[in-house]
Amino acid sequence: MLTKQRGFTLVELLVVIAIIGVLIALLLPAVQQAREAVRRMSCSNQLKQIGIAVHNYHDTYNMMPAGHNPSARGAWAVHIFPFMELDNAYDVYVQVQPWYRPENRPFRDLEFEDSWACPSARSGAVHWNDTYAEGFRGTYVGNGGIGTYHRDHENGLTAIGPFRVGHWMAFRDVTDGLTNTALVSEIKRPLATAGKDSRGTLIADSGANLFTANYTPNSLVEDFTEHCQSEPGICPCSSNGSKGPHQLTVRSWHPGGVELLRADGSVGFTPETVSLEIWQALATVQGGEVLEAN
Repeated sequence: MLTKQRGFTLVELLVVIAIIGVLIALLLPAVQQAREAVRRMSCSNQLKQIGIAVHNYHDTYNMMPAGHNPSARGAWAVHIFPFMELDNAYDVYVQVQPWYRPENRPFRDLEFEDSWACPSARSGAVHWNDTYAEGFRGTYVGNGGIGTYHRDHENGLTAIGPFRVGHWMAFRDVTDGLTNTALVSEIKRPLATAGKDSRGTLIADSGANLFTANYTPNSLVEDFTEHCQSEPGICPCSSNGSKGPHQLTVRSWHPGGVELLRADGSVGFTPETVSLEIWQALATVQGGEVLEAN
């Protein structure tokens, strides 16, 4: 005798689909958080490698690279390349010529996404190269201090940071202590469609690779750089020419704050709720502030 097999009714099927939808909705935020945790860890590791490179540079030359070198028209990042296993790229850079010269166009064609861009940052807007363009743009910038700086001098600063304009600083000059001094942090890059925006360049002296601690992390106050395309609510800015004054505020895509490399080589997360007083104390090298251990 044949028996009739009972299948799912439409209502039962809809209930199962609804349950699956609820489970996915519950799991998706956890998956996204796990992915962001991995990206943030990778970002932290990249900053640690930059910190090691700066220390090895200092061990070799008894000083850190200058933030901007007005005589050579260059910036700090490219000079630590040999200490980041980027020797071949460093050899392409013609140091006897300013960064914008045709001789340095081959270097400006290179990309360094794996070492100079946080994985949490949105893709795109990494490269821009024409006759006077700054080439690859990453997301890591050095600490220039507090105030504003210019292409060839730092008269607008009220307090200096470890990466100076036209000056080379040694660790012994950081009297606040390396643990209490910010070295490198993050910025947000503009959209790929933004065109000429110099923020994050590795070689140019156009106000695009030194941050100033005028405002706390993720502040939406405008940056001032040579070339920029403003994105209000994300990374606002105003263009003010090659000579400045310049200022950049640290920002990131990490929820609630930014990764910060300190001068002792340690990396930690700094919340956007940090007080301006503490943030500016971290930005100085000779301010004499007393900071708690955390």
